[in-house]
Amino acid sequence: NLTVVSKEAESLGVKAGGRFSKIDYARAKSLILSDNPSLSFVTLKKEGNNMYVESNDAYFTTGNLEVKNELNVQGLLYTGGDVNVGKFSTQAGAKINIQGNLLGTENQDMVIDGCIVNINGKAKANKLTIGGSAPKLYACSFEVTDKTALNSNGAEAHINNLKTGTIYQCA
Repeated sequence: NLTVVSKEAESLGVKAGGRFSKIDYARAKSLILSDNPSLSFVTLKKEGNNMYVESNDAYFTTGNLEVKNELNVQGLLYTGGDVNVGKFSTQAGAKINIQGNLLGTENQDMVIDGCIVNINGKAKANKLTIGGSAPKLYACSFEVTDKTALNSNGAEAHINNLKTGTIYQCA
């Protein structure tokens, strides 16, 4: 279940702070992206300046997202703008769609672990590792200072413009 954090959610038949089932995901996403651009549905765990989107939970916004420390995603994340983070972490099963740029990651070793990540803008990392069970990375532009590694037979990287030091692919 997702927690509704906006009074505008009453149009979905629930009161603000109420809950609705996964069956309403598509309806909620459609509402967010068309009728109410400021509406966000979120169940997340916050610890200080960190943000965690847990498994079976979702965060949708048409704007930008800024997390001072770590953004850790195991559920669904959609942002219509840029994502600016101190650290970007993914967990198996996550589905992440960033319509803008992924910022703040240029000095980190990024791991795409058994999940699907789409970045319609630019991203940077020190090292990029794509591994786990059937991971997929889609990006318009990705700059990797050191090494890009595909550590799984099912790993896929669909990147229009990749600049990297070296590329390693197992199997």
